[in-house]
Amino acid sequence: RRKCEWKLYPELEKFLIDNREEYLHHATAHLCTMEQKNFNNELTRKLILVAKEFNYEFDPEHYNFAAIRTRVRYYYNRYVRKCKWRGIKKDCESMNEFH
Repeated sequence: RRKCEWKLYPELEKFLIDNREEYLHHATAHLCTMEQKNFNNELTRKLILVAKEFNYEFDPEHYNFAAIRTRVRYYYNRYVRKCKWRGIKKDCESMNEFH
């Protein structure tokens, strides 16, 4: 399993930050539903388009569609864990059921 350092790709990290609130909403309100799966797939498709727009390529040996989607999910999971660890409530209040 390869780690993706989103900070090395600021345009992609900005995309993830810009979509964080909606991702977390789906993760809490639609946990394990087809709606959440569809949202995650669409978010991943959009991320791949943003990557292409900025001439980033995901190595196909390590990053097929499912692997990219998993990296996105881990990015948001890590955010939630950091919020909980730091005791930050402002951005994380709605995430009690998440993770």
